[in-house]
Amino acid sequence: MKQLFFISAFVLSFVFMSGTAAQAQQHNTEGGIRWMNWEQVQKALKKEKKPVISDVYTTWCYWCKVMDKKTFTDQSIIDYINNNFYAVKFDAEHKEPILFKGNKYTYYGSGRRGANRLAIELLQNQLSFPTILYLDPDLNTILISPGYKTPKMLKKEMKFVKTGAYKTTPWNKYSGE
Repeated sequence: MKQLFFISAFVLSFVFMSGTAAQAQQHNTEGGIRWMNWEQVQKALKKEKKPVISDVYTTWCYWCKVMDKKTFTDQSIIDYINNNFYAVKFDAEHKEPILFKGNKYTYYGSGRRGANRLAIELLQNQLSFPTILYLDPDLNTILISPGYKTPKMLKKEMKFVKTGAYKTTPWNKYSGE
């Protein structure tokens, strides 16, 4: 009986620790990107104006997970985002209502899957994952960039936004596409 108790306690502590570690890694890991939610960003923007970068993802998206593992763990990306942007990790399938710019956005279920109406609006009905979304300090869209990004690709986009190049140069000209 004692043996069963110790085995159960060990398994439960392992499961608990794994879950806690996974949650911490997904959000604000120490030394990682300081991810926020939309409410936190809107409060922060009242104190200090910065552009916003949002990783719009889904839990089932393979390339989203690759970006989490390879791009968002690159130290130069972490530093650049934390120093120059407010960062939002946004699950497009978020089921709870979100208040954004004074409007309430709810989940819209369709078929097997659905999406939060904020994701639909921000991505202009082009739901593709992952998508990196850039917003100005007034939360107006600067650039919608779908697809997997290497650190080098993401850094180029972030510099386009941070330097204000988007105000005078279209992305395709700036990027050389």
